[in-house]
Amino acid sequence: MDQRFDKPVRVALGPAQNVVYTVDRVGRAAELLLNQWPVRTGRFYTEARRACILAMEGQITGKQARQAFTAAAREADILMGPS
Repeated sequence: MDQRFDKPVRVALGPAQNVVYTVDRVGRAAELLLNQWPVRTGRFYTEARRACILAMEGQITGKQARQAFTAAAREADILMGPS
């Protein structure tokens, strides 16, 4: 189940962090975490990956997954604007 976020999260990725993504659903967050994330270590990164899986399985809410994704983006210093 691909839940929507209550509010989109904007992250800057790419070689020079010049590509901004507006993430509004759990599936997209998981895709970015697995395939394009600049730092694949860190407590919040690991928690966000787990949260996305749990949300897609219906075990936690999209809001909880969004909170974890936002924390991971902040940890990686790619969060754009206020969360």
